[in-house]
Amino acid sequence: MKISRTSIPAAWTHYWAKNTEQPSHCLPDAPPVVSELLQTIWQQFFLTLPGKTKVLDLGTGNGTVLQTGHDTRTDLTLTGIDYVKSLPTIHDEITMMPGISFEDLPFANNTFGAVTSQFGIEYGDLSSAVTEFSRVTTDHASLLFVCHDTNSIIVEENRKRQTVLRHLLANGGLISTTLKLIRQKKTTRPKGRRRLDHLLNTSLKRFPEHPVILEVADRIAQILVESAPLEKLLALRQDMLMEDQRINALKKAALCANRAQDLTTTISGLKKNVNLEQIFIPGTTTPLAWKIHTQ
Repeated sequence: MKISRTSIPAAWTHYWAKNTEQPSHCLPDAPPVVSELLQTIWQQFFLTLPGKTKVLDLGTGNGTVLQTGHDTRTDLTLTGIDYVKSLPTIHDEITMMPGISFEDLPFANNTFGAVTSQFGIEYGDLSSAVTEFSRVTTDHASLLFVCHDTNSIIVEENRKRQTVLRHLLANGGLISTTLKLIRQKKTTRPKGRRRLDHLLNTSLKRFPEHPVILEVADRIAQILVESAPLEKLLALRQDMLMEDQRINALKKAALCANRAQDLTTTISGLKKNVNLEQIFIPGTTTPLAWKIHTQ
């Protein structure tokens, strides 16, 4: 399945319109320890900033990083940009700017004293993005990027999730068969019900207890007893197609060790004392993300 460059902002716009409260660590059903770790990393970063620092957050999404900044320090000026067409309003004192490219920032030189990104910067053209955010930040600006790691649990779990999504969306799968039965007005007939039960059981055997199977099955069960089932099932299918596009983008954006080091080296050419670390799930040797930061 080929994904056009313009479809990715559409997929993320669709996502944030429906998930303003979703933590932006991209790991469905993540244990609380993951959110707690990321929040601690950001709290520690914001505590190191000089007073009244202007902070620019790249790929801000629902503003999770900036919200942590605001909760940690009330003296900071916080601005988030993203290439999606619309962003949620999270706080009157946090500026959210949609439709902005990482490679063409609408700010004057040396505007910001810190730049941040959580699972955002890697989606852009890295060389151009580095040049551009370096332009709008001061010479000694603080920097912290948390980036997707190709070997992380986030990428692995999303790959698995995508496999299940595509199974459900395939011709003859649960979604297309349910649509067909709705259009034929056969969902209440015993034969139609048996067909759906068979497909569900087959999916559960192939992907035992996978959350996506149960999520979709529960939603279909609700839709079939509600009004306008066809419209609602088409909306569910669209949600699943958009998620497939987002996972494709995530896999493409994730950084292998060489790309992470290259990005760090490129930034170091413009911003001194930049370090690369690998973040792990606490208490394990399971990679979670890359951490690129000023010392």
